[in-house]
Formats: sequence, C-alpha cells, structure tokens
Amino acid sequence: MKPNPDSQTLWCCLVIVALTFAAFHGALENDFVNWDDPLFICENPRIQTLDWPHIRELFASFEVGAYTPLSQLSLAMDYAVWKNDPAGFHLTAILLHCCNACLVFFLSRRLIRQVFSPTPSSFGHNGALIAALLFSLHPLRVESVAWACERRDVLSGFWGLACALAYTRYAGPQSSFPWFLGAFFLFVCALLSKAVVIALPLVFFLLDIHPFRRFSLSNIQSWRSNIKVLGEKAPFLLVSLLVGMATVQAVLWSDLAHDSQRVGWEPRIAQSLVANTSYLLKLFVPIHLNPLDPFRGLYHFKQPIVWAGLAVNGGITLLLILLRRRFPSALIAWLSYCVIIAPFLGLAQSGLQLTADRYTYLSTIPLCILAGSTVSKVQSSKFKVQSLAFSFFILLWLGYRTHQQTQVWQNSETLWAYSLKLDSRNLTARLNLCDALETQGDLERCISSYEEALRLAPRNAEVWNHLGIALEKMQRHQEAVNAYEQALKNNPSHVGAHNNLGMTLLNIEKVAPALEHFKAAQKLARLPEIEFNMATCFELQGNAAAAIQHYKEAARRGFADAWIPWSKLADQQGNRSQALEILKEGAKTTRQSRVQLACAERILLQQNPSRADLSLARELLVELDCKTEGRNQKIHSLKIKCETRF
Repeated sequence: MKPNPDSQTLWCCLVIVALTFAAFHGALENDFVNWDDPLFICENPRIQTLDWPHIRELFASFEVGAYTPLSQLSLAMDYAVWKNDPAGFHLTAILLHCCNACLVFFLSRRLIRQVFSPTPSSFGHNGALIAALLFSLHPLRVESVAWACERRDVLSGFWGLACALAYTRYAGPQSSFPWFLGAFFLFVCALLSKAVVIALPLVFFLLDIHPFRRFSLSNIQSWRSNIKVLGEKAPFLLVSLLVGMATVQAVLWSDLAHDSQRVGWEPRIAQSLVANTSYLLKLFVPIHLNPLDPFRGLYHFKQPIVWAGLAVNGGITLLLILLRRRFPSALIAWLSYCVIIAPFLGLAQSGLQLTADRYTYLSTIPLCILAGSTVSKVQSSKFKVQSLAFSFFILLWLGYRTHQQTQVWQNSETLWAYSLKLDSRNLTARLNLCDALETQGDLERCISSYEEALRLAPRNAEVWNHLGIALEKMQRHQEAVNAYEQALKNNPSHVGAHNNLGMTLLNIEKVAPALEHFKAAQKLARLPEIEFNMATCFELQGNAAAAIQHYKEAARRGFADAWIPWSKLADQQGNRSQALEILKEGAKTTRQSRVQLACAERILLQQNPSRADLSLARELLVELDCKTEGRNQKIHSLKIKCETRF
C-alpha cells in the first residue's frame, strides 16, 4: 500500500515543528539583553500603545539604521499581550521560526520535484524534510530567534519564504497571474519587515534559468519569453531600490556607516572575501559562534587571509561554472546564496561587526535546499539507508549545538561573558558586560571589568567615562572625578564626560566648576539634560532668571523633569498663575505621572479654582489612578477632594 502524500506532508510538518521547538524552547526562559532590546522593546514608546496614531507613526518613521514598520508592529502586538515579559516575545519568535521551517519544507519539495521532474506526488518528502531541518536546527539561526529585538529576521523570513512559494507556483507549469500578484504583495511585506530580502528578485531570475527554464540565451527564438521574464522583475526591483535607498539613508542618519570618503573599493572587496569565507566556515563547522564578531579595521590584498578568501570563493565559483551542465542546481544554489548575502559582506560596512550570524538566516536556505536535493537523489541509489543515517546524525548534532547556543542568550551577563571567552580583546563586549553588571548593582565586579578594559585600551575616553559613572554610584567621588578628567584628557570633546564630571562636582557642592563643565558640554551638544543641569547650578547660585531660562529650554526640548522646578521658581517669584500654566502645559505635553500629580495638586491648592481647572484635575487624577491601579492612597485622597469641590 502506497503512503498517502497528504499524510506524509502532515507528519513531516509535525516533525519539523516538534524538533525545532525542542531545540529552541530554552529561549523561553531567557531575559532581554542590553544589546538593542531596551532601545527597541523595553524603552520604546512607539510599541507600548497599539492604536491607530501609534501604528501610523511606526510606518512614518525610521528606527535606528532601518525602516521596519511591520516588525515594530509585531513587537507592539506582543507588548499589548505580554508587556515586558520576555517569554512572550521569545515564544512568538520561536513559533515564527517553526512556520518558516515548514515553509522551507514546502519550497524545497517544490524545487526538488521541479529539478527531477517528472516525479510521483510522494517524491521529495525526505529531501525537503532534511532541507527544512538543516535550516531550522542550525546554530546560525540562534541569533535571529533567541535575540528578542531581531524579530525582524524571522518575520521578514516568513514573508520572504511565502513570497518565494507564490513565485514558484507562478513560474511552474500551472502558472496563474494571481500568484504573481500575491508574490509581489508578500515581497513588499518582507521588505517592510527588514530589507534582508532586497535581492530576492535576482534569486527569482536564477530560478527562471534553472529549474523552471523560463529564461534561456541558447535559444534565440525565445527572446519574447526572455523579455517577459525580465519585465516581471521590474516592480520587484523598483520596490527593492526604493527600500534600499531608504535603508542606506537610515544608516547614514544613525552614524552606523563608515566614512565612504576614506574607504576605497579595494578594502571593501577584501573584507567581503574574508567575511564570506567566515560565513562558509561557520556553516560547515558551527562552533565558537561569537555574538559580536568585531570589525577590527580594513583588509587589503597584501594580507594572506584575503588571498585565502579569494581562493575559496573564486575556487567554488569556478568549479561550479565548469560543472554547470552536470550539476546546474549546485551553481544556482551557490549564486543564490551569494546574491542574498552580498549586501551584508561589507561592501557598505555598517555597525561594529565583521560578520553576524543573523545575516545567514535567509542566505543559507539555497544551500540547505541543495543538500536536501542531494539526499533525494541518493534515495534512489543503494546508499539510501546510509544517507538517512548520516543525515540523522548531523541533524542531531546541530540540534544539540543550537540548544547550547540558545543558553548563551540567557541574559546580558551570560551573553557578553561568552563573547569575551571567545575573544578577550573584544572591547565592545567588555563594555556591554560592565553595563550589565552595573545594572545588576554588582559595582565591584563592574569596576574591575572596566579596569580590565583600560588595560586593553588605556586611552579610551569612553571607558574612562563609564568607569567614572560606576565609581560615582559607589560614592567614590574623587576617584570618579579623576576618571572623568582622564576621559577629557584623552578626548576634550567628550560631551558625556563633561556632563558627568559636572554632576559629580555638583554632588560635592562645587557648583562653579560644575557649571563650567556644563557650559563646555553645551557648546559641544545642546542636549536638554545639560540645559537642566545648568539651570540647577544657576538656581543654587541664586540666579533665578537664568535658571528659569534653562529650565524652560530643557522642558521645551522634551526633558520632563524640568517642568516642576521651572514652575516652583515662577511661584517663588510671585507668578502663581504662570506657575500653574507651566504645570498644565507640562502635564499635557509629557503625560508624566510626577508632572500630572503636581499639576492636580496645584489646582486643588487654589482657593477658588475654575470649573475647567477642576475638570482638568479630575481627568489627571483618574488617569493617574488607572496607572497605579488604585493602589496610591494620595491620589485616591486627591480624587475625593476634587469631587467634593465640584
């Protein structure tokens, strides 16, 4: 009795989901990490309210270095359900990854059947299963799945794989134009999740060459078909171009890009060769995967490592070109991998890393499908049992390594401690570890770690600045002053060191020198917190007019803590009505609880408040009562007082 193809498909999907979830389930116990998670999730006001104005804002603005409104919307939906519980965010990422693995299964089976057509309906299940599990269980997937804010990879992967499935259906024997429209819509969704799919139209063109044979230069009579195939890519390429330009602009705005005036094409190409060789090594030997592989400077063709990269990449390409008639699928898979990974190899260097595991999330899928295709071919030979046994062993080992790598992302301390274990010279990892220890309140270990960082980079102003912050938290004021002075000695234009030194001097009541450092910081960057600090100094010196001027500037530029002292100074000068107007504007502008409470109290202290003011006070107190879930006795008492005065 022949197996039912639908039953086989169902069992394959169940196996894929079960094994993938088993490999990644440890991430459910992981915390957020201090690497972009606070910026994009914990402290991101854009995702903390799920209503139409905020959704519109997501689509109208850039995040740091990217345009990913659908990914931010996904995080906002999670936040609406889970708030700041990391388990919920990790669960969504794991489930999306399971869905992606199933999509890889369906895509692999369709391409395998196309390569070996004509085939029976049950053909290709084993090969597609192997391809899907190679993709989903590989440790290179951990960074995209276990890192909460990298929702962008798994979500973009979901839309991108669905787009590829729709396109292969359109390009297949039973072509239908609605599948083309569906592919285009899904492609736009993928781009709005993350621009990693930007090269997908070129992959579709490669698939048109093989295995779908829709494009050919050998047959001159097929030129009309060729023009149609090329024309189909125009809308895809146009959208890719627009999103690519927006992404490049976002990178430039975020200061993540290297100075293109100083970096020529030779070092960029050299870096690309080294980076791609590193990715291939990680693909075949996925051990010691560093979460942050630091960018240590420019590469040149005088270096042996660059020539080794050229030999590896050039050798593979040349060999597959020579064998293209015998193994066309291998050449198409390799070129598809190269096309997808190319934008992330350093030709337009951004960020701190040379390589990043997350960039392999989609790019290695063609190679996984090639491996599955090879298994399908071997299934018809006498080595069927051996090939399945070998595949099972490889998948078992990959799943175990993935489970181990998932534990690395348990929290900020485990993440950066592991990174430093692999590379003790990684200064960025060292600073992030210090930040994690400081957040935990383990200041002794934090200071020791900063001192270790200074042994690596004794003239690094940023390290001295952070050391000063930790020392100040331990009330070691003079040592903190010395650290900030060292930071400024190495970088006189360090805004943070000027500001932090001013704060420390203010804490030990040295107001005049503190003000000088705040003024120096203000000349370098007119930040609202610096304006606030200057206002504090002027207030302590008795210069109320100057203090009000700087409190006002800080408040107008979004520093919520400035509204209350600004109002108090106005009141001290006898401007009581102005003091109330300041608090009313602050409560409306910031929606901060302290300002709202101060405004309501101020209204209720009046002898004869207007009905409009009482209405405002009641509105503010109701909102505050909701925020505190009715547990604040002071707010409750003020609410009663407000109601009695109506």
